[in-house]
Amino acid sequence: MMTASGPSDRLNRLRELPIMRRLRPQDLKRLARDVCDASAPAGSVVLPAGCRVQHLYIVTVGTLATVTDDRSFELYGPGSVLLLKELLTGDLTTSALVALSDTELLTIGYRAFATACQITDGFAYAVLRAAMS
Repeated sequence: MMTASGPSDRLNRLRELPIMRRLRPQDLKRLARDVCDASAPAGSVVLPAGCRVQHLYIVTVGTLATVTDDRSFELYGPGSVLLLKELLTGDLTTSALVALSDTELLTIGYRAFATACQITDGFAYAVLRAAMS
């Protein structure tokens, strides 16, 4: 599922995200070094239910759904921030994360996320706003 791209490609993808538009250029460059690319073909399970979350997921292309055992679901498109609560609390996921279309994501590991929240002005606020919308 993980794909490789260079920091300049990740930087361009970050710049396109509404949640990153207010960050300073030097903060975006630093963040781009810590972000990883991921892709998931339509129908694939990105993260099954019952997993411990190690990354924050940001959709850049495509549509993901969180699907519960009773088959209820929520849809997430480009710009959506997923699994913030589980990343911060250490809770296991209660739903599966499924790609409904070919999907591209940016992921940020817990340690890099925590560092970015501490040293990047406006980052934590932008992520919280996106996760709540």
